[in-house]
Amino acid sequence: MLSKANGALRALEVKECAITCIGLVISTFGDNLAAELPSCLPVLVDRMGNEITRLTAVKALAVIAVSQLHIDLSCVLEHVLTELTAFLRKANRALRQATLGTLNSLIVAYGDKIGGSSYEVIIVELSTLISDSDLHMTALALELCCTLMADKRSIPNVGLAIRNKVLPQALALIKSPLLQGQAFVVLTVLLWIF
Repeated sequence: MLSKANGALRALEVKECAITCIGLVISTFGDNLAAELPSCLPVLVDRMGNEITRLTAVKALAVIAVSQLHIDLSCVLEHVLTELTAFLRKANRALRQATLGTLNSLIVAYGDKIGGSSYEVIIVELSTLISDSDLHMTALALELCCTLMADKRSIPNVGLAIRNKVLPQALALIKSPLLQGQAFVVLTVLLWIF
């Protein structure tokens, strides 16, 4: 019984290492792999659908998003955004944290290629994460809002969506005696951007 569990654990480690490796390969050599990307990227996105490999795939996408090569993700970008937005509703805290970081990286790198409706859905989900019950998650959500606001000239109606959905949560957070640290700093920046 124990050997079966060890075997399953090793298989999971191999899968996670393979996903991490493909993320690094694409982020490092993606310019030379342009012809293979339309077949490689959907496999990586498919790993996001598996509960066991989901977190590793999200982290691999973050590595690709911050690549200096500006890898062409157009064949999977909308699907990735849809999946990531859904992950913000999951109970897995580590997944939500990685998702917020990956979304931030994708918006910085590919903001001009993302449709306005995707932003509105992301902003709605962000508003649900802003509370004094988890200040670290709140800080990450507010950082993403700051990223969106910093690029609001190229994103239609993002300021209005953040004002309608996020600002009420942010104003409620200001009243909390628990507000401190990074959440306080990022909230200050967001209010200054407004």
